[in-house]
Amino acid sequence: MANANQAWGIPITREKSKYEDTSFFKADGYPAKRRWYQFPGNLCHEVIPSALASYPYSLDALFIHRHSPLNSSPGGHRRAEQLHDTEKIKLLVSFDLEIGDTSAHADYVLPDTSYLERFTQEGVYPSQQFAVTQLGQPTMRAFEGPRPVEWFYLEMAKALGLPGAGTDGFGPGAHFNTVEDYYLKMAANVAYAGGKPVPDASAEELKLFTDTRNKVLKDTWDEAAWKAAVTAEEWPKVAYVLNRGGRFEGHGGQEYENGYEGDWLKYRYEGMCAFYDPKVGAAKDPMTGKNFDGMATLRQPLRSDGSGYPTHDTPLQFVNWKSRNHGTHRTVNSPWLREVRGSNYIHLNSVDARARGIQTNDKVMVRSATAEVEGVAYVTEGIRPGVVGADAAYGHSGYAAHAYTIDGEQVLPPAEYGHGKAAQAVTPGHEETGFAGPRRAGFSVNDLLADDTVEVPSGVTDPIGGGAAQLDTWVEVTRL
Repeated sequence: MANANQAWGIPITREKSKYEDTSFFKADGYPAKRRWYQFPGNLCHEVIPSALASYPYSLDALFIHRHSPLNSSPGGHRRAEQLHDTEKIKLLVSFDLEIGDTSAHADYVLPDTSYLERFTQEGVYPSQQFAVTQLGQPTMRAFEGPRPVEWFYLEMAKALGLPGAGTDGFGPGAHFNTVEDYYLKMAANVAYAGGKPVPDASAEELKLFTDTRNKVLKDTWDEAAWKAAVTAEEWPKVAYVLNRGGRFEGHGGQEYENGYEGDWLKYRYEGMCAFYDPKVGAAKDPMTGKNFDGMATLRQPLRSDGSGYPTHDTPLQFVNWKSRNHGTHRTVNSPWLREVRGSNYIHLNSVDARARGIQTNDKVMVRSATAEVEGVAYVTEGIRPGVVGADAAYGHSGYAAHAYTIDGEQVLPPAEYGHGKAAQAVTPGHEETGFAGPRRAGFSVNDLLADDTVEVPSGVTDPIGGGAAQLDTWVEVTRL
C-alpha cells in the first residue's frame, strides 16, 4: 500500500507480543496481571475482558460484526453487565441482522445484510484435493436500508484520511471508493491466479451475467460501478469467475488424478510439525517466569495462579461441541434448522445416568463452580462415563428469544409454530414431528465454564496457544 502507516503498539489481546520486551514487565515483573500470548493470533475472546481491565489499555470504541462474545466466550452472559462500563469501552457499535445477545448491550446497532446480500470470500483448509476459491456475491435483496458493513469502514477510513482508501487507494488509477472496488479486484486476482488465467466470458455469458442481475438485484446493483472496479481487459474474466461462484480446479478424469502427485495429496500441508519447538521452549510463562516446555506435555488444566479447577462435589467433566445443524450463533433464527433439533440436551452415559436416577427426557440441573443451568437429559452410549456435554448453539437471550423494548414499544418474539401439544412434546433424539421449538430453548454452555484467577475475571485460556478452554469444566448433574 502506498504511504501506509507503520503499525505500532501492542494489540489489546497482547497476542504476538513478548511480555519481557514491554514496559509492563519492567513495572510488574512476574506474575503479569493477565496472560501474554507470544505466538498465537485472533484471540477475540480476550478483547472485552482486557479492555475492562485496562490491560494494556481501555477502548475508545469497539466495533463488532459477525461475532457475539456473549455466545462464544467462556463466561458468556456473565460479561453482559461489564459491557455497560463506559469508562473502559466508551463506544460499542454492533452490526447485526437482529438484536442479538451481544448487540443488545451496544450503544448503536447498525442493520447488517444477510449472507445472500453481500460479497464474501471464506478461506478453506490448505489440505485438499483440488484448488478451490469460492466467491460469494449478492443474489437477492431482503430489506431496503441495510448495507454491507464494508461501506461503514470505508467511509470511516476516508473521513480519517487513512491511506489505502479513496482515489488511488490500491495504487495509481486503482481506486477504492466503493465496496465493489474491493471485491471485484479480488475476483480479478482469483481469475488471474496461478499463472494461467481463466478464459474470457463469451458474449452470451456476459449477457447472462447482466440479465440475471437485472432480474434479481434490479436497481440495487450498478453494472457501471462493477465494471469500473476492474480494467476492460479483466472484466470478461471477472464475469467468468463470478458466474461460477468462484474458481474450481478440474478433477482430471474418472480417476481424479489431478488431485494427487503419486500417492500424495496434491495440495497438502507443508509446514513443519515440530516434536520439539525451540521457540516455545525459550519463551517464559508470564505468570510464573518459568520456561515453557518445548515438547507436548500432559498435565491437569491450571488457572493463571497455578491452581487447578474447582471440582468439589462436581465429579463430571463437561465438554461442548458445535451442533450438526447450527453453524453459528446467528442460525438460531432459522425454524427449519430448529426442526432438526430444537434444543441442546445434556448428554450422559448410561453409567452416570443410572447412578443419578436419570433417564432420557428428564429435566435436570447442571451445576458448576460458576453457574447452574437447567436442561433435558439425553442418555447415550455416545459419550464416555465421567463426561457429560451439550452442543453450543442454544441458550439465547437475544435474537428475538425474548421480548425487548425499543423507544417504549415492545417487540415480541416470533410466534411459535408447529403442531399440536402432543407433537411439541419432543423426546431427545426423536424430532420426527418437525416442531421447531422456540428460539429461547436450551441453555448457554459458556455460562458453566470456569473463570480464570486474573484481574477482571474471564475464561481460562491455553497458556501457549491462547485458545479458550472450552473443554475444561467440572459439573454435577441432578434430576429435578
